[in-house]
Amino acid sequence: MTIQEFALKPFKSSGETLNFDVTGKASRHGEWLTLTYEVLGELGQVAIPQSASPARQDHLWQTTCFECFLKPVGQAQYWEFNLSPSYGWNVYQFRDYRQGQTLADVSTLSFEVLSMPTVLQTVWRFDLSRLNLQTSTLMVAIATVIQIKGGPLTYWAIT
Repeated sequence: MTIQEFALKPFKSSGETLNFDVTGKASRHGEWLTLTYEVLGELGQVAIPQSASPARQDHLWQTTCFECFLKPVGQAQYWEFNLSPSYGWNVYQFRDYRQGQTLADVSTLSFEVLSMPTVLQTVWRFDLSRLNLQTSTLMVAIATVIQIKGGPLTYWAIT
Protein backbone atom coordinates (compact mmCIF):
# COMPACT_ATOMS: atom_id res chain seq x y z
CA MET A 1 0.00 0.00 0.00
CA THR A 2 1.22 3.49 -0.88
CA ILE A 3 0.14 6.42 1.31
CA GLN A 4 0.89 10.03 0.43
CA GLU A 5 -0.04 12.99 2.62
CA PHE A 6 -0.73 16.32 0.96
CA ALA A 7 -1.28 19.97 1.80
CA LEU A 8 -3.10 22.21 -0.66
CA LYS A 9 -2.36 25.90 -1.08
CA PRO A 10 -4.61 28.60 -2.56
CA PHE A 11 -3.69 29.55 -6.14
CA LYS A 12 -3.62 33.26 -5.42
CA SER A 13 -4.85 35.56 -2.73
CA SER A 14 -8.36 36.89 -3.14
CA GLY A 15 -7.60 39.51 -0.50
CA GLU A 16 -9.42 37.38 2.08
CA THR A 17 -7.65 36.24 5.24
CA LEU A 18 -7.99 32.47 5.11
CA ASN A 19 -7.96 31.01 8.61
CA PHE A 20 -8.03 27.36 7.58
CA ASP A 21 -5.84 24.74 5.95
CA VAL A 22 -6.63 22.03 3.40
CA THR A 23 -4.77 18.74 3.90
CA GLY A 24 -5.32 15.08 3.34
CA LYS A 25 -4.05 11.65 2.38
CA ALA A 26 -4.14 9.55 -0.75
CA SER A 27 -3.55 5.82 -0.65
CA ARG A 28 -3.70 2.96 -3.09
CA HIS A 29 -4.06 -0.67 -2.16
CA GLY A 30 -4.39 -2.88 -5.23
CA GLU A 31 -7.36 -1.65 -7.23
CA TRP A 32 -8.62 0.58 -4.39
CA LEU A 33 -7.88 4.31 -4.22
CA THR A 34 -8.74 6.13 -0.99
CA LEU A 35 -8.67 9.91 -0.62
CA THR A 36 -9.21 11.87 2.57
CA TYR A 37 -9.63 15.64 2.39
CA GLU A 38 -9.66 17.82 5.51
CA VAL A 39 -10.43 21.51 5.83
CA LEU A 40 -9.21 22.52 9.29
CA GLY A 41 -9.64 25.82 11.10
CA GLU A 42 -12.22 28.59 11.23
CA LEU A 43 -14.92 27.02 9.08
CA GLY A 44 -17.40 29.77 9.87
CA GLN A 45 -16.02 31.61 6.83
CA VAL A 46 -16.48 28.60 4.52
CA ALA A 47 -19.70 28.12 2.51
CA ILE A 48 -20.54 24.46 3.04
CA PRO A 49 -23.43 23.21 0.87
CA GLN A 50 -26.31 21.64 2.79
CA SER A 51 -26.39 17.84 2.92
CA ALA A 52 -28.81 16.08 0.62
CA SER A 53 -29.28 12.62 -0.84
CA PRO A 54 -26.29 11.42 -2.87
CA ALA A 55 -26.82 12.34 -6.52
CA ARG A 56 -24.87 12.93 -9.70
CA GLN A 57 -24.76 16.69 -10.34
CA ASP A 58 -23.02 19.11 -12.68
CA HIS A 59 -21.29 22.38 -11.77
CA LEU A 60 -20.23 21.30 -8.28
CA TRP A 61 -17.13 23.50 -8.61
CA GLN A 62 -19.35 26.59 -8.37
CA THR A 63 -19.18 26.23 -4.58
CA THR A 64 -17.11 24.24 -2.09
CA CYS A 65 -16.09 20.86 -3.53
CA PHE A 66 -13.21 18.41 -3.62
CA GLU A 67 -11.61 17.32 -6.89
CA CYS A 68 -9.37 14.50 -8.03
CA PHE A 69 -7.90 13.89 -11.49
CA LEU A 70 -6.66 10.44 -12.54
CA LYS A 71 -4.52 9.95 -15.64
CA PRO A 72 -2.82 6.73 -16.71
CA VAL A 73 0.88 7.35 -17.33
CA GLY A 74 1.61 7.64 -21.05
CA GLN A 75 -2.01 8.27 -22.06
CA ALA A 76 -3.83 11.47 -22.95
CA GLN A 77 -7.21 10.50 -21.48
CA TYR A 78 -8.03 11.25 -17.85
CA TRP A 79 -10.92 11.30 -15.38
CA GLU A 80 -12.12 14.15 -13.17
CA PHE A 81 -13.95 13.38 -9.92
CA ASN A 82 -15.98 16.06 -8.11
CA LEU A 83 -17.27 15.49 -4.57
CA SER A 84 -19.44 17.97 -2.67
CA PRO A 85 -20.05 18.12 1.07
CA SER A 86 -23.74 18.07 0.03
CA TYR A 87 -23.16 14.49 -1.26
CA GLY A 88 -23.41 15.66 -4.84
CA TRP A 89 -20.83 13.99 -7.07
CA ASN A 90 -19.76 13.56 -10.67
CA VAL A 91 -17.12 11.79 -12.75
CA TYR A 92 -16.11 13.08 -16.18
CA GLN A 93 -13.87 11.43 -18.74
CA PHE A 94 -11.72 13.53 -21.09
CA ARG A 95 -9.93 12.22 -24.18
CA ASP A 96 -7.20 14.88 -23.74
CA TYR A 97 -6.54 17.98 -21.63
CA ARG A 98 -9.96 19.71 -21.33
CA GLN A 99 -11.11 18.12 -24.59
CA GLY A 100 -13.80 15.56 -25.33
CA GLN A 101 -15.60 15.73 -22.00
CA THR A 102 -18.19 12.99 -21.42
CA LEU A 103 -19.84 11.55 -18.35
CA ALA A 104 -17.82 8.57 -17.14
CA ASP A 105 -19.60 5.23 -16.89
CA VAL A 106 -20.00 5.39 -13.11
CA SER A 107 -23.52 4.95 -11.77
CA THR A 108 -22.79 5.64 -8.09
CA LEU A 109 -20.03 7.21 -6.07
CA SER A 110 -20.08 6.79 -2.32
CA PHE A 111 -18.13 8.83 0.19
CA GLU A 112 -18.45 10.06 3.76
CA VAL A 113 -18.60 13.64 4.99
CA LEU A 114 -17.94 14.80 8.55
CA SER A 115 -18.70 18.43 9.32
CA MET A 116 -17.91 20.01 12.68
CA PRO A 117 -17.11 23.62 13.68
CA THR A 118 -13.36 23.26 13.01
CA VAL A 119 -13.13 20.33 10.57
CA LEU A 120 -14.75 19.36 7.29
CA GLN A 121 -13.63 15.90 6.24
CA THR A 122 -14.48 13.89 3.15
CA VAL A 123 -13.35 10.27 2.74
CA TRP A 124 -13.74 8.60 -0.63
CA ARG A 125 -12.86 5.02 -1.55
CA PHE A 126 -13.02 4.02 -5.21
CA ASP A 127 -12.55 0.68 -6.98
CA LEU A 128 -10.34 1.54 -9.97
CA SER A 129 -11.56 -1.56 -11.83
CA ARG A 130 -14.84 0.32 -12.38
CA LEU A 131 -12.91 2.40 -14.96
CA ASN A 132 -10.56 -0.44 -15.98
CA LEU A 133 -7.68 1.35 -14.23
CA GLN A 134 -6.84 -1.34 -11.67
CA THR A 135 -3.49 -2.25 -13.28
CA SER A 136 -2.58 1.26 -14.47
CA THR A 137 0.18 3.39 -13.06
CA LEU A 138 -1.68 6.62 -12.38
CA MET A 139 -0.82 10.28 -12.13
CA VAL A 140 -3.06 11.81 -9.46
CA ALA A 141 -3.81 15.52 -9.12
CA ILE A 142 -5.75 16.79 -6.14
CA ALA A 143 -7.55 20.11 -5.87
CA THR A 144 -10.27 21.81 -3.88
CA VAL A 145 -12.63 24.72 -4.46
CA ILE A 146 -13.55 26.60 -1.28
CA GLN A 147 -16.24 29.25 -1.38
CA ILE A 148 -15.95 31.99 1.21
CA LYS A 149 -19.33 32.92 2.72
CA GLY A 150 -20.52 36.08 0.99
CA GLY A 151 -17.29 36.17 -0.97
CA PRO A 152 -15.27 34.62 -3.75
CA LEU A 153 -14.36 31.11 -4.71
CA THR A 154 -10.81 30.13 -3.76
CA TYR A 155 -8.95 27.45 -5.67
CA TRP A 156 -6.50 25.12 -3.93
CA ALA A 157 -3.96 22.62 -5.28
CA ILE A 158 -0.66 21.00 -4.45
CA THR A 159 2.07 23.52 -5.23
